[in-house]
Amino acid sequence: MYEHVGGEAALRTFAEHFDESVLRDPLLTRLFEYGSSHHAENLIASFVEMMGGPSRFSDEPGEFEAISRAHQGLKITDERE
Repeated sequence: MYEHVGGEAALRTFAEHFDESVLRDPLLTRLFEYGSSHHAENLIASFVEMMGGPSRFSDEPGEFEAISRAHQGLKITDERE
């Protein structure tokens, strides 16, 4: 799947577009505006791995746990407020 979607370059474009888009969206921006300055890089690494590319995201010590902690308490649900 990784090669089929265009590899890291295509996933980088997707992740950067996603990151920029949520910061412009009035509903989503509040969930992302105080996030890490390297949010797009984390997205890229996780998308690459999910699509079968290199496992940088899982290989970084504590990365998965750090992302999990970052999302705790955010009350992310399917409901709109």
